[in-house]
Amino acid sequence: MEALLLRQLRLAAQKASDLCRVLRISQPTLHRLLKRLERERKILQVGNARRTQYAAIRHHSALRTAKQPIYTIDKKGRAEKIATITSVYPNHFAVKPERNKKSRTPFVHAEILPSLPFYLQGLRPEGYLGRLLTARLKPVLDMPSDLRDGSEDDVLAFAAVFGSDMPGAFIVGEDALRKYLEKQDVAVEARTPEALQIAATQFETGERIGSSAGGEQPKFAAYLRVLKKGAPLHAIVKFSPEKKNAVSVRWVDLLVSEHIALEVLRSENIPVSNTHLLSTQQRIFLVVERFDRVGPKGRQNYFSFGALDDAFHGDRLFVRKAAQYFFENKLITKKDYTALLLMSLFGDRIGNTDQHFGNISFTTKGNRFQLAPAYDILPMWYAPRSQGVLPQGLHPLPTILPEYEEFKKKVQRMAIIFWQRVSESPLVSRGFLKIAKQNRERIEE
Repeated sequence: MEALLLRQLRLAAQKASDLCRVLRISQPTLHRLLKRLERERKILQVGNARRTQYAAIRHHSALRTAKQPIYTIDKKGRAEKIATITSVYPNHFAVKPERNKKSRTPFVHAEILPSLPFYLQGLRPEGYLGRLLTARLKPVLDMPSDLRDGSEDDVLAFAAVFGSDMPGAFIVGEDALRKYLEKQDVAVEARTPEALQIAATQFETGERIGSSAGGEQPKFAAYLRVLKKGAPLHAIVKFSPEKKNAVSVRWVDLLVSEHIALEVLRSENIPVSNTHLLSTQQRIFLVVERFDRVGPKGRQNYFSFGALDDAFHGDRLFVRKAAQYFFENKLITKKDYTALLLMSLFGDRIGNTDQHFGNISFTTKGNRFQLAPAYDILPMWYAPRSQGVLPQGLHPLPTILPEYEEFKKKVQRMAIIFWQRVSESPLVSRGFLKIAKQNRERIEE
C-alpha cells in the first residue's frame, strides 16, 4: 500500500480525503502510512487544516538534499531563515515558512507551486553577466550555459551552490549562505576614471566576474569608492568598448543619454538610481548605484516586474496594462502607477525601445510593492545593431492614446529637456548632437 500511495503522490500533491477515496482506505490507515513515509523523508505535508496537502519529495543530482533553506539578508547584513523550499513531484516546489517568526516577508506562504516562487526568480542569472557566470561554472554544475534554456531545478541548484551574490535580499541553501557570510568585499579605488579603466580591462580578459545582473550591455558589478568624500558603494559599472570606431562612439552617446534621462526623471520626483559618469581617453563609464545593496553587507528586497506579473497577473505583454492591473488590485499605490506611466510615455518620446518587464523593479512596503529606483532608460533605438551597423533615421513617435492624454504635455516637456541636455553635452558625438537637435525640434512642433 505504501508503494501505491507514493505512486499516487508522484502524480501530484493531494489532500488526505482525495487519497482515501482513490486508494479506498480509511483515514486512520492513510495517516499511519503518511507518518511512516514522512519519517523516511519520502513525502512532506504542506499547509494546515483544510488546506493540508501531501507531496512526494524528488531529488536533483546537483544538490545534496531536496530541502533547501531560504534566507533573507536585512539592511545590516544579518541573515534570517524564513522558509524551506523542497522539490516535489511531478515538477513542483513546496514552500514551508518558519513557524512562530515575525517575518519581514508577508508574501511567503505555505504553498505548492509549478515553478520557483516569484521572490526567488531574481536568483536566476540573466543577461550579459549571467551568461558569463553560468558559462564559467558549467564544468562544475551540469546545466545549460544560458539558464534561459534551463529548468527551474537548474536555477535552484545554481542558487543553492553559487547564489551568494545575486540581486535582491534572498539566499537559498547553506552553501550559498556560508559563502555570503565569509565574503569580505574590498572596495575598488575608483575615484579616478583610470582605476575603472583597469577594472574594465581585467573584466574583459576574464579576471573579474561580478554578481549577476540583467541586461545585454557590457558591465561588471563591484564595490567601489567613487566619490572623493563618502562611503564605498555597490554598483553596476557599464562601459563603452575601448576600440575607437562608430560603434564605440555610439555607446558613449547612449551611456551619456542614460545618465541624462535619469536626471530628467529625478526632476519629476520619480525615484531613479544614482549614477556617475567618468571618462578616459579610451572609454566612458556609467556607474549605477545598486538599490538592492545597503552599506558593506546589507541588502534590500528586489523583484523584477516580470516575476511579479507572472505571479499575480500572468500576461507580461504590456507594461502599462500590467501597471493598471496592479494599481486596481491595490498591489501598488497610485503614485507608483503614475510614475510607471510617466516613465513609459517618456521612454516612447526618447526612443527607448527596450521597455520590458525586466527593466522595471519593485521593493516591498508592508503588503504592497513599491516602485524601485529607475534604471536602463535610454534611447535604445539608436543602439548599434548586431552586425555593428548604426540605425538610420529618427525613432518613430508613437501616438499618445486618449487614456493617457493628461500626461501628454508633461512627457513632451520632459523629452524636450532631455534632448536639449543631450545636445549640450561635451561628451556626445557630432552625429548624435544632430540627432538630439532634430528630435527636440520635431517634439516642439
